[in-house]
Amino acid sequence: MGLLARGAAGAAAIAAAGLVALYFVPEEEAQLASAAWFEGKVGPFGEDGGFADFLREQAGETVELDVTLESRQFSGAADRLVLFEECDVENAKPDRRWCGGSEYRVRGAAIRREGPLWRLRGRFQVRELPPDGRWRIYELLAK
Repeated sequence: MGLLARGAAGAAAIAAAGLVALYFVPEEEAQLASAAWFEGKVGPFGEDGGFADFLREQAGETVELDVTLESRQFSGAADRLVLFEECDVENAKPDRRWCGGSEYRVRGAAIRREGPLWRLRGRFQVRELPPDGRWRIYELLAK
């Protein structure tokens, strides 16, 4: 005889009947439920709210992101985010020739425009790639 119960009422019925309910969560779902989370506004030159440090610490892990950028702070394309962190030339427009920072290559998702902001949202596997001079390179693979 099978017993199907749904929701709180079903759980109460099972408990009242003296039955034990076991729930099995596939390993992949359990890992996804425990993904580290970063939410916030990201900008260049240390105005990233800890975004670069967060991804550095989470390299090799799955993370949830909800990141916004102002248009004037965004440098990149729909599949790439570049954050300048240091420059040798003062008061100049940031440029890869004399600046360093982090580059995030987004695979399987896009950085989307939402009014005056750009947004990157979703679940990603973080991979740290070999650096390129003064640039740390990361891949964000959509899950």
